[in-house]
Amino acid sequence: MNMLLDRSYVLYDRDDKGELIPKEVPLIVDENNERQKEFKGTTIAITPLTRGELRRVFSDVAKAVDGKEPDMDNDSEIIVTHCKKPAFTAEDTKYIKPALAKAIVDTILFESGVDINLPTKKQAVDEKEDEFAKN
Repeated sequence: MNMLLDRSYVLYDRDDKGELIPKEVPLIVDENNERQKEFKGTTIAITPLTRGELRRVFSDVAKAVDGKEPDMDNDSEIIVTHCKKPAFTAEDTKYIKPALAKAIVDTILFESGVDINLPTKKQAVDEKEDEFAKN
């Protein structure tokens, strides 16, 4: 039985002023990364990137990779704009632990519908076995 798609399911929740409503989500950590493991079980409140914002971020990254524009700090912008609790300033992002910055950005991108290619447990075990075999 087919069901008509509900508009409220498709659109992000917004407040009376039209601003995106933050949602609390688990922080995505790479359990194989010693510097991220300490943050397992924590949550952050974020707003997802819209499709237009995602296109701009990916376009900026592509331009930086192609050498057409100087590298811009998209991670900092994403954290400042979309991580609501805890909230960070641009100045804060200069001193944020890199492993935590990656976890925050990965979480925001994942909640925005981006496949962030986290390794599965099997992949992680296989990589460790390969590393052990080399040694």
